[in-house]
Amino acid sequence: MRDMMAMVARTLGPADVLRPERMPIPEPAPTEVRIKVEAVGVNYVDVQHRAGFPYSVQAPLVPGIEAVGTIEKVGNAVTGWQIGDRVGVAGPMCGWYAEQACAPAERLIPIPQRLSSTLAAAVMLQGMTAHMLTETVTHLMPGQAVLVHAAAGGVGLHLVQLAKRRGAMVFGTVSSQSKALLARDYGCDHVLVGTQDWDVAVRKHCPDGVDVVFDGVGGSAFQVGLRALRAGGHMVCYGQSAGPVPPIDPAQLSGFTGQGNQGSLTLTWSTLSDHNRHPQDMRARAAAVFELLQQGDLRVHLAAEFPLIEAAEAHRRLESRNTTGKLVLQVSSDLKSS
Repeated sequence: MRDMMAMVARTLGPADVLRPERMPIPEPAPTEVRIKVEAVGVNYVDVQHRAGFPYSVQAPLVPGIEAVGTIEKVGNAVTGWQIGDRVGVAGPMCGWYAEQACAPAERLIPIPQRLSSTLAAAVMLQGMTAHMLTETVTHLMPGQAVLVHAAAGGVGLHLVQLAKRRGAMVFGTVSSQSKALLARDYGCDHVLVGTQDWDVAVRKHCPDGVDVVFDGVGGSAFQVGLRALRAGGHMVCYGQSAGPVPPIDPAQLSGFTGQGNQGSLTLTWSTLSDHNRHPQDMRARAAAVFELLQQGDLRVHLAAEFPLIEAAEAHRRLESRNTTGKLVLQVSSDLKSS
């Protein structure tokens, strides 16, 4: 019987719970395909799934929501796809820290032949998230000002580039001088280093405040972001890598509660899976991101590559807060018979 290797968390907890195991190769359901995985994008949500917080997941767990590979088997009800097609998957299903895995055919993304599996896996989720935030959620206009938290991170670097492409002035927060250099290299106009009063620093260059704050960090950064907004500005949340935001009274958005922020603010949480719920929208967004990448209008900062068996080390690197850009797991098939 043929089997494969996968990285499995038998219990939820720290990175060390991720360990390699041999398991049977899965069989696709009638509406699924089986994919021979070549590259896996590592995302912070993988860490959260493995840790069991803030998302409710059950062990045992094979993490991973983003991967690129080649179709190896097609379910008998699948049309439009065939063995050998290069495809990607980009959430929300787990299970991609493995040599092979199955996915619904309707959730497949075609990968351009000229694009490597590594780059495709590095750009899909984070690139589509930044595209959603700048093109769909906010419709950025030339001359607007935006603040990007964690501007040297994976989504952050894409947000900086896409906001600049739309003519915005970009402020970005980072935690170190090395990250500041990277953010500037990717187009950030004003980089704010450390845990200073970012709202005060923003208003030195933009007295009325910024039009939009993109917050994938959460925690204490949220309130600082609110104070950086102009009247009528938009707080756009899409993650909480630094922890949850304490409960907020909607009245604070009025500006009348004495907490230092302007009024008439809007607050939204934007999730890519909701905006990509229709397959045609997902594929159109992915195609737009791939085209930007191939035209040179979007760059990917590939921070490091790890073999699949070192997934725990990739998680430790991500949790250290010292990473920039994207981490990718490389999968080399090592199928065995027993």
